[in-house]
Amino acid sequence: MSLMVAHWTLRLISSLVPGEVRMFKAGLDGTVLLFTAALTIGTGILFGLFPALHSTRPNIISALRGQSGQPGGARAVARFRATLATGQIALSMALLIMAGLFMKSLFNVSRANPRSSAEQLASLAQSVPGNSQPRCCSSSLDTIRWYSSFR
Repeated sequence: MSLMVAHWTLRLISSLVPGEVRMFKAGLDGTVLLFTAALTIGTGILFGLFPALHSTRPNIISALRGQSGQPGGARAVARFRATLATGQIALSMALLIMAGLFMKSLFNVSRANPRSSAEQLASLAQSVPGNSQPRCCSSSLDTIRWYSSFR
């Protein structure tokens, strides 16, 4: 189901980009899908086994006191769960921001004129002998003067 939604989304995004701007073909990559599937299964097993293993440890003292419903390390478990929830919210927010920036970039590309004139285009090529920075320059203005002396 999710692969079908991903395929439809790629087709939708490709249809929004003008034909002159399309430089690459967007598609689903098998290697990326396998990596994602392995990562998903590994994460599910890891975070699924943690609560299962934690619940199999019998706490004899709390069972003898009649508090079998409250685990002994409740604070540590609560802190761990809060950390996981905070991390999940932070990652979700980062992904949401990145998706918004991506959509803004697509919108800007669709409005751009690919046949713009070269009248306001400037190009600069400068070759500097050696790989080190100039020793003669103490400020940014001196550096600009030093580079302009190569004309």
